[in-house]
Formats: sequence, C-alpha cells, structure tokens
Amino acid sequence: MKEIKFRYVLRDKETKAISTMHYTLEEIEAGSIHTDFAVLGLIDRTKYDVVARLQYSGMKDTNGVEIYEGDIVLVAGLGVVEVKITSDYGVIYENPELFCDNSYSDSAMEGDFPEILGNIYENPELLNGRIRRE
Repeated sequence: MKEIKFRYVLRDKETKAISTMHYTLEEIEAGSIHTDFAVLGLIDRTKYDVVARLQYSGMKDTNGVEIYEGDIVLVAGLGVVEVKITSDYGVIYENPELFCDNSYSDSAMEGDFPEILGNIYENPELLNGRIRRE
C-alpha cells in the first residue's frame, strides 16, 4: 500500500514567495508537524495562503524523487506532461496537445521512466504557455 502524503504549496502573504511543505497523513493526524506551520492545524494562515494541497502519486522519477500531483515531468514518447490524480483512473499524465483523451493512466506508466522538471506552481513556463484545465 502506498504511503499517503501531501505537498502543500504556500504563498507568503508579505513577499508572495512560493514554498512547499510535505506531510504524511500520520503527521497530519498526530499534529507532529514543523513548528513553523503548526498553528491551528498545519499552516500559520496569518502569514501564508494555501495555494494547493497535492497528493503523492506513489511513484518516483528516474532520480528517486517522489512524484506529486501538479508535477511537470518529461516522459519518453509523450514529452512534457502534467501529473494528475483522478478518481476514475488513478495517476495520469495529461498533455492537452495529445489526441484522444489526452491522458495515460498509471497502468500504462510502469516503463515510462519520468523525470521531474518542476511543478505547475513554481515552474508554469515548463508547460510552454499551455492552458491548464481544472
């Protein structure tokens, strides 16, 4: 069973700088989290806005780095794609420039050897100006 983890994307209200924090479900439930963000749950909301909460895919890239929703990865044969997690298909790679349903499910990913290039919040330019669908 994959470990349930989340990456929080935060924006400093004063400087507008983006930062990320990673938490396991066990840390969230136990309240044993970084003291910088341990105010009424996870985040000191007087200092930070939560931009996104992204789930761990259960997969790692070619360098052993955990892949989360919102990561932008390079996949042989597909190019630069965004990682999404759906209730219907699990983890998918989405590329609006592909034909058909524009995504590939995690069952088709086992031999893809993705490499993380960045994420949609810190590196949106990696998608070459393509419009993200919500």
